[in-house]
Amino acid sequence: MTKKKKRYRAVCLVASLAAVGAASAAALPAYAAENPAVVPQTYLMQSQTAAGKGTSAATVTEDQTAAFTLSRSTLFFGEPGVQETFIVKAAQSTAVSVAAADSSVAQVQQGEWDAQIGGFVCTVTAKAAGQTVLTVTSGAEKQEIAVTVQTRAVGDAVSVALDTTAPYTFQGIGKQYKVLIQTAPNVVPQCASTDTSVMTASQPVWSAAQNGYLCTLTSAGEGEAALTVQAGGTKKVLQTSVVIPPVKVWSDTASYQFYSPGQSYTLLLRTTPQTKPTVAVSDAAVVTAAEPVWNASVGGYLCQLTAGGEGSASVTVTAGKTVKTIPVQVAYKPVMITRDTYSYTFRTVGQQYTMFVATATNVRPQVLSSNEKIVKVTNMVWDAKRKGYFCTMQAAENAGKATVSITAGSTTVTVPVTVTLNAETVHLDTSSYQFHYRNQSYQMLAQFSAGAVPVVTVSNPAAVSLQVRSAGADTYLYVLTAKANGEADVLVRAGSTEAKMHASVDFQPISIRSDPASCSFTAVGQSRVVTFYTSYNLAPQFSTSNSYVAAVQNLGWNASVQGYQCRVTATGEGSAAVTAKIAGATSKNVSVSVVYPVQSLMLQRAQRYSSRTGYLLLVDTKDHRVGVYTGRQSHWKQLYSWQCADGAAGTPTVKGEFAVQARGYYFDSGVVRCFYYTQFHNGYLFHSVLYQQTPTPTALADGRVGVALSHGCVRLQLANAKWINQHIPTNTKVVIY
Repeated sequence: MTKKKKRYRAVCLVASLAAVGAASAAALPAYAAENPAVVPQTYLMQSQTAAGKGTSAATVTEDQTAAFTLSRSTLFFGEPGVQETFIVKAAQSTAVSVAAADSSVAQVQQGEWDAQIGGFVCTVTAKAAGQTVLTVTSGAEKQEIAVTVQTRAVGDAVSVALDTTAPYTFQGIGKQYKVLIQTAPNVVPQCASTDTSVMTASQPVWSAAQNGYLCTLTSAGEGEAALTVQAGGTKKVLQTSVVIPPVKVWSDTASYQFYSPGQSYTLLLRTTPQTKPTVAVSDAAVVTAAEPVWNASVGGYLCQLTAGGEGSASVTVTAGKTVKTIPVQVAYKPVMITRDTYSYTFRTVGQQYTMFVATATNVRPQVLSSNEKIVKVTNMVWDAKRKGYFCTMQAAENAGKATVSITAGSTTVTVPVTVTLNAETVHLDTSSYQFHYRNQSYQMLAQFSAGAVPVVTVSNPAAVSLQVRSAGADTYLYVLTAKANGEADVLVRAGSTEAKMHASVDFQPISIRSDPASCSFTAVGQSRVVTFYTSYNLAPQFSTSNSYVAAVQNLGWNASVQGYQCRVTATGEGSAAVTAKIAGATSKNVSVSVVYPVQSLMLQRAQRYSSRTGYLLLVDTKDHRVGVYTGRQSHWKQLYSWQCADGAAGTPTVKGEFAVQARGYYFDSGVVRCFYYTQFHNGYLFHSVLYQQTPTPTALADGRVGVALSHGCVRLQLANAKWINQHIPTNTKVVIY
C-alpha cells in the first residue's frame, strides 16, 4: 500500500471512530448527560479517543493486519435493564464470538451482520450492579470491553406509564391484548402474570412507532390475574379477568346416518363470532371428526365426519360453556353404484386413469385394489357438479391382472384391470442438461413408437419442474424449468422401456457483454449489427424500448465471432434502448440515438433552459420542428423530434418562453376540426393537423407538416399531438424561436 493510500485509510477510520463516539455519547442516560461527574473516567476517555482527541491518524492505522476493530472500549450502564450496542468491524466471513466474564452483571447477544455498517452489531443488557469484561474473539486475536453497571441506580424510581389503568376483561379463551408500556430512556421493563393459568404475559418488545414497549397478554382460563410491570424501583399493576360468555351453537343437522365405511359428511357449525368450536367423538372406531375449519363463504366452521365400523356414537361440539351433542349411526345397507368403465388396461408403469363413480344418496365409496403391486388407488375427490367421485387408478411396477373393488354400504362392484408392459421405442434429444440460472427452461423432445403411452417423472421436483406439451403424433415436448440448486433425473417410461435425462442445476452469475456499447444514426434506415457475448453461450431474447426510433432483428448465433447477433435499424428520430435479456438472470442495454444534424443543434440549445417539470418542449420555426426532451437543465435528453407546421408569414407563431396550460380533445376552426390541443400561450396551441368535422379523426383535410402555413398554432401529426396532450405535464416550459 502506498503512503497516499495509508493516509486516506487513516483519515476515513478517524472519521468513522468520531461518528461512533458521538453516537455513544448520545446513548448516555439522561442524568449522566447532565452530570458528567457520575460518568466513569474510562467512558470519558473512550469518548475523547473515539472523537479523535489525542489520537493521531498514524496511531489509528498502526494495526494493518487486525482481523477486527471495536467501536467501544468501555460500556457504562446507569442501572440494570438498560441496553447498549457496540460494533465489531470485520468482514462478513470473519468468525467472531463474544462472551461476558460475569453474565450475572451483563449479558451479551452474539452480533448480527449489518451490511450498511460493515460489521457485526452486538447488544449488551445490564443485569445487576457490578463490573465485568466482554471478550471479543476471532481466531487467535482477542480484544476486551470493560463493562460497569452503576450501583446507585438499584431501587431508583423510574417513570413507568401504562396505556390503561382500568381493569381489563377478556371475553373468552385465547384472546389477546397488547399493553403499551413507556419507561425512562433505555430502561427495559420486566413483565409477569400473577396466575399464568388465567393470563400469560410475553416479554416486552420495543415499538419505535409507539415509542414504548408492547407486552402481549393472552387469556388462558377463566378467573382473575394481575400483570406486574417492574422498571428500576417502580412497580405498576394492571388487574385482568377472564370470563367465558354464553355461546350459541348451531349445526346444520341434529343427527346423521352413515350407510358405508369411509362415507363422509361435512358438518356446518355456527357460533358466536370469533369463537372456534371443538369437536370430539365418543367412539373413534365408529366415526372420526377432523379439526373444524373456518369457511367465510358459508359463514361458519366446517368439520368432516367419516364413518368407520357399524355402530352408534356421539359427536360433541363445545363452544365456551355451551355443549351440543349430535347422535351418529353407522349401518350398512345396499347402495346402487355406477362407474364410467367396466375394465381398464394400462401399458406403462405410472400410467393413470381417473374413473368416475356415482352412488345413490351420494354415499362415499371405499375403493380398494386386490394387488397394489399391479394397480394402486391413489386419490378420490368429490365433484359437486357431476354429483359423484373421481377416483384415480395408477399402474404399479408389475405386469399382470388385478381387481379394483368399489364398496358402498353392503354393495360391492369390481373393475378388472390389466397391466401390459411391452417393450416400446423411447428416444430423447439429450441425455443430460446443465441449468445456470433460476427459471431457465429447456424443451426436451421425446419420440415414441406408435400408440405408446409415455409417463414422465422428475426425481427432484424442488430442483426442476416439468410441463408436458404435445408436439404431434407420438412426439412430445417436455418443458423443464430450473427452480433450485441440485440434481434431478427425468425418467421417461413407455411400456417396459425406460430412458433417463440427468439435469444439473448450479446457479452462477450470468453476464452479457455487447459490441458496440451504443449505436448512433443520423438518418432513418441506417443499421448496424450488434454482437452480444453471454456466459455459457446462453441465447438471449432481443427487444427495443421504442420501435418508433429503432427496430431490432434477431440474427442468432454467429460461430465465427462466438456470439449472438442482432441488427439494429433506425426507424425515426429520438432515443431508444435495444435489450438482450436472459430471462430471470440478467439483461444488457445498448443505447440507440437517431439524431439528424439539425437535432444536434436543438439538443445543445435545450441545455440552456430549466423547466418546472421533468419535460421541455422546443419549437424551431425555421426548421419547422418540435423537440421533446426529458431530464433537467444541462442534462436534457431528447425523446422525440417531429416535423410541424408553424405560423405562416402573415400569422407567425409567437416566440419566447411559455408554459403548458389547458388542454382538450378538439376544437373547430371554420369548416375543419383540430384534435388533441394543448395550450401554451393565450390562443396559441399545439394540435393535430386539420381534419373534417367528424366525431373522430378519420377524414383528413390538410395533413401538411414541415412548412409555415398555420394561423400561429403548432400543427403536428395526430399521434404526436395526442402524445403531448396525454403525457406532457402542466407548467412544462415551451421555448419557441
